[in-house]
Amino acid sequence: HFHFADLDAAARSVDDLPGVEAATVTCRWEWRTACVIVIQPARPMAVWQSQSGNVWNDFEGKVQVAREGVPARLTIRVEEGAPPALGSRLDPRLLRALNELIAAQPNVTRYSYSPRFGLIWTDERKRRVRLGDAPYDGAMSDKLRLARALQKQLMDKGIEVRVLDVRFPEAPYYEVRD
Repeated sequence: HFHFADLDAAARSVDDLPGVEAATVTCRWEWRTACVIVIQPARPMAVWQSQSGNVWNDFEGKVQVAREGVPARLTIRVEEGAPPALGSRLDPRLLRALNELIAAQPNVTRYSYSPRFGLIWTDERKRRVRLGDAPYDGAMSDKLRLARALQKQLMDKGIEVRVLDVRFPEAPYYEVRD
């Protein structure tokens, strides 16, 4: 009998399925019982490309199998190691970083990732900017601002940089081009 059904639990079960962002379950009794499940599909945030296969995560951080043509906002190339594990959720610091990068650099759609350096952006001059993750709200904006200021200072001094590391803003460093 549907009066004893836990509709919230049913909605949570559907909500946990791959590709689902949210679900609601409603039932009513007319001349027969009718239940309706309304599903809001998950919106792909990032496709993670790796040697061992591709996955994508939604804006809540749920990691799922990537099918061809997933219309994700970002593409992340995994440089070493495996992509995020299927069925898991992204680390909150990494998810925050992706959200902040979408907002701070809306025209940038490609990043790299390594477990050692976190997120990496290759700028228009082919410099690799190691960004890491976002330990606090606004971290990516702070790191991008620092990276741009350091790039300008270094360029003004005639120093050609290959890698700029701003993962730890209190101690940034760079590697010079050969």
